[in-house]
Amino acid sequence: MSKAPARKPTKTRRAAPGSSANARNDLLDAALKLFAQNGFDGASLQEIANSASIGQPLVHYHFGSKDNLWRAAVEYALDDYKRFFGLLNRTIVDLRPIDALRVFMRGFLEFSAERPEHVMIILNEMRTPGERFDWLIETFVGPFHGQLDNLLSRAADDGWIVPVPVAHLTPMIMIALSHFYTFRPLIQGLYGIDPQDEDVANAHADYMIKLLFNGLQIQRPAGRGDADDET
Repeated sequence: MSKAPARKPTKTRRAAPGSSANARNDLLDAALKLFAQNGFDGASLQEIANSASIGQPLVHYHFGSKDNLWRAAVEYALDDYKRFFGLLNRTIVDLRPIDALRVFMRGFLEFSAERPEHVMIILNEMRTPGERFDWLIETFVGPFHGQLDNLLSRAADDGWIVPVPVAHLTPMIMIALSHFYTFRPLIQGLYGIDPQDEDVANAHADYMIKLLFNGLQIQRPAGRGDADDET
């Protein structure tokens, strides 16, 4: 009985670079990082394509222009944020304002740790306000600040927090919550820790919530007689 001829192993055909279903997301990830690092003018389409290991013609195929790519990258970064805070707003509706604030702030801390690029992009656009910055304000920044403004105002009206005008308080909180992650190279260089490490990010969230709601000064027993207690 003769043996059947051995079957030749079939070769797996590799997809051409950039032809995968994830090509668009690869471009958005690369664009987000480079727009955050270098600003709109400093990030070239060729550089973005190279970073995504995709040919530049596919950038034009998917997005048409650099401006469209920038907007798509910002929407891509903030899409999860919009879904998360949409769900969060429905969740905290029955909470006391002070408890709703804690949940809201922790959610923003977690988002900032995962997507520090969104703050960097906003800061870049603030340097030269124009159409892109106006779009950011209208689409993302304004609605988010409005949510936090509302929670802070309710908490102050109900006597839970010190009544500080939201024009001062909201930006201060936003900076305090987000810049630990945008200053990642500085934090790594000075202190040898990585703000995007999960344990470090979680610890930072705990520290910030505690400081924002309890203050920095430790409440000492009265009558110690310290000179700096007399104000």
